[in-house]
Amino acid sequence: MKAKDVTKKLLADACDDLNTVMKLDPPIPTDPESKDVTKATLEGDLKDAAVELQPDDVLKPKTVEVLRALEIEIPKAETAEEVQAEKKEEKIAEKAPKAPTKVTEKAPEKSILSKFTRIQAVGDALANAGKEGISREDLVVKSDAIYANKGGKANPKEAKWAVKLFLDVLNSVSLIKETEGKFGL
Repeated sequence: MKAKDVTKKLLADACDDLNTVMKLDPPIPTDPESKDVTKATLEGDLKDAAVELQPDDVLKPKTVEVLRALEIEIPKAETAEEVQAEKKEEKIAEKAPKAPTKVTEKAPEKSILSKFTRIQAVGDALANAGKEGISREDLVVKSDAIYANKGGKANPKEAKWAVKLFLDVLNSVSLIKETEGKFGL
């Protein structure tokens, strides 16, 4: 599907899906009888709400198609069918006979705390921002670079998601300052 193929009805259906999946309060208005509900308002509301999507949100296939056609970033676009297929594959893998392995040396145990996370990378980037602070975009780029340097895989979309989550949490407990679009501790 291309952006030009996205109709007002498809936009309204996608908004309804986000209303349901994300439990939006207040929900995005989609009443076709309302003169305030236009294709442009639906598209804008859809883009605004999609920013809040979480990786575990499961959307309808058409919604994912509409979001992709409009080039709206989504953290992990999975449809219910994709989730079901993934679960089915996991069950098949569990039932498959395991090949015998020769144990020669016990692998070192890895602590869950030894893994460097994206959130830690955001914290490091913010801590190194200095007194002048750092913009959201620079925070995404720097935290992604830090994460990649610590052995992770660079992924700007995941970095953007981690920055948003990190800033939202710090803001909710008043531990971050925003001055002229720059964040600092």
